[in-house]
Amino acid sequence: MQTLGVGLTDVGQQRDHNEDAFLVDNELGLFLVCDGMGGEAAGEVASAYCVENVQRRFQQMGELFEQYANEPDPETRELVVRAVSQAVEKTSAEIHAVAHADKSKKGMGTTLVMMLVMGRHAVLAHVGDSRIYLVRNGEVHQLTEDQTQAMELFKQGIINREEADRSPLANVITQAVGHHASIEVETLHIELTPGDTYLLCSDGLSNFVKQDDLGRCLSTLEPEAAARELIEIANLVGKDNITAVVLRTEAENTGVDLGVDAERKLQALKQIPLFQHMTFTELQRVLNVASLQRFAAGSFIIREGDLDFIFYVLLHGQVKILKGQDVVATLKDGVHFGEMCLVDESPRSASVVADIDCMVLALERQALFGLINREQAVAVKLLWGMCRELSQRLRVANESLSGARRETQRLMQTPQAARPGALRSGPFGPVQTAPAPQR
Repeated sequence: MQTLGVGLTDVGQQRDHNEDAFLVDNELGLFLVCDGMGGEAAGEVASAYCVENVQRRFQQMGELFEQYANEPDPETRELVVRAVSQAVEKTSAEIHAVAHADKSKKGMGTTLVMMLVMGRHAVLAHVGDSRIYLVRNGEVHQLTEDQTQAMELFKQGIINREEADRSPLANVITQAVGHHASIEVETLHIELTPGDTYLLCSDGLSNFVKQDDLGRCLSTLEPEAAARELIEIANLVGKDNITAVVLRTEAENTGVDLGVDAERKLQALKQIPLFQHMTFTELQRVLNVASLQRFAAGSFIIREGDLDFIFYVLLHGQVKILKGQDVVATLKDGVHFGEMCLVDESPRSASVVADIDCMVLALERQALFGLINREQAVAVKLLWGMCRELSQRLRVANESLSGARRETQRLMQTPQAARPGALRSGPFGPVQTAPAPQR
């Protein structure tokens, strides 16, 4: 996968200096946008320092990033995500120390959105209210969530999304690089697909450009032309510095099988009732805790009687469900099985065997529970999906029982032909019919 980006910035219509800073390092695969804040041009200092410091730290970790690009296993991914968070955290601590030592820079800080591309994978980092958007298959997805007081009220259910967008508190950020000695960096791992277009931007753009314009520019224009037009649109009504970094992914003709692409995994999850109410970004977080596994034809995915806690989604192939030696069902692409292990600790009630070579997504209960402990919205939507799934199963079971009950009652009420020696109703109670004569 090849990813190339371009970046543009503009001082805007009302500011006399630009506190935004950006980085496009196509060789390293690092893309950054920072929106500085602070008096006496300290915002410029914070944003520029953040860009330079993060780039320097990542240049020292090139070997790790190259390793993950070549062999994207979960363990290395965890190392990369941790390295990204620590680089931003250390940069924040250094900016905070500079501001503490120089009174003219007191209170300076900066937002940050960052994308580190490694082959077919990328890690996103985010602090503040700058944003990252993705346009895939003509749909616009906001991959970051503003860290503002308005969004905090929205997440607590105090105001709705429209009220959060209109609220004056939408401009009051709750986190910034350098504002405090320690910060919490939001990260997201994402798998790239050919044709993806990403936009990293400051709020001088996102506050003044409608989503329809975002989708149109990023879908139809080349990256540099898209960045330029988006800045022009923001400048029509904008009151702030404006920065846009646009990057697009293209498949390299290497003849290498990319396996199951990211979009197929997302579509498979979206079709499952447990996940169908989740946003694009929430589904990405579910994929972050899932693993891709392959099973050869004839191998067991689940064994009847085993005690394990893995929920499976069949991406490609065909499986048979066995109860003992009997084939209960045959399932194909897109189905899921084993989800009851998320709420039950009983042994498996049936076996699942690969009928042909299969590829599945595996979600371990412990990993999924770790996610819902960190992500309240994911927890609520997963619980709601599970309740709907179980209620549907209960409804089907009740309908089956009702049908069986009606059939039993019908059989009991149907008159039976008198049989020799059988009891039949008489005027004074049941009487026995005479046996047939013997010859």
